[in-house]
Amino acid sequence: MPDIFSENPTAKQATQNPPETLQQALNPVHLFTTYCRNPRGISFAEQEDDETIILFLRRDFITNVPWITATIALAFVPYLIRFIFVSTSFSLFTLPHNISLVLVSFYYVIVVGFAFANLVSWFYNIGLVTSKRGVDIDFVDLATINVATASLPDIKDVEYTQAGFFQSFFDYGDIRVRIVASGEVFTFEKVPRPTEVAGIISKLIGRQEP
Repeated sequence: MPDIFSENPTAKQATQNPPETLQQALNPVHLFTTYCRNPRGISFAEQEDDETIILFLRRDFITNVPWITATIALAFVPYLIRFIFVSTSFSLFTLPHNISLVLVSFYYVIVVGFAFANLVSWFYNIGLVTSKRGVDIDFVDLATINVATASLPDIKDVEYTQAGFFQSFFDYGDIRVRIVASGEVFTFEKVPRPTEVAGIISKLIGRQEP
């Protein structure tokens, strides 16, 4: 797993002494942070000594609402079923108390697993923009993590998309970065303040041009 939350000496030195053109007040990254400019105490394994992290990005927290709502609803399903059966005096079959307890416990293990998988997926899917590159860390499952990088000189252009009312209202969207050589698209999905993020990346690209 990429070591993105460690604070090694070289990364700490680079963070404390950012390039003069990019120097801003350093900001802490909290548990539920989704957007942080000039984050403090963040590094990643391939970070160079003179490389400064400019942006720390996660999917906007509002994108967690569907699975949080689903988890709460699923948690009440056994109570709802029991209420219906008791109020209607209907019983399809009767199970021993111990068997019922095991089945309900197993059901809640599945519900908790569903919530945990979604939380971990949101927490570890991270985008970083540094003074030299863009880094996209995709947490697929507990055994698979995809890390994609794009050097700033290799970036052709950057654009953002806000699709629909909710993305515009809550101000989040997709940032697409196009790579010069391969033509591939590098995407930060559903991140906050897409206009601001695209502007920062565009300025960084401009600094790399001769």
